[in-house]
Amino acid sequence: MDSDLVSAAAILVMLPCLWTILKLGVSVPGGRVGRQWRMLSVLVLLFAIAHFAAPLFGQLPAKVDALIVGAIFILGTTFVLVSIRLFYRIFGGLAR
Repeated sequence: MDSDLVSAAAILVMLPCLWTILKLGVSVPGGRVGRQWRMLSVLVLLFAIAHFAAPLFGQLPAKVDALIVGAIFILGTTFVLVSIRLFYRIFGGLAR
């Protein structure tokens, strides 16, 4: 599969994610949940920017490309951590 086709597919998947997180953001309360939601929103925005820039990555030197991939992995891991903590707080509060 061509990398441009993969990038286009990723952008098409990311757009509804970006729309949803922005739409839901206005209804999220403050406090810890609100802070974590804002962190998730920033991470989704960064991922969206990366998806739009992905077609340009092939023009970068291999070392820079590897650095970007590493940064994306770190941000992805942070996203998973924040998501799990947010779900834990929400569902933990519901269970009480």
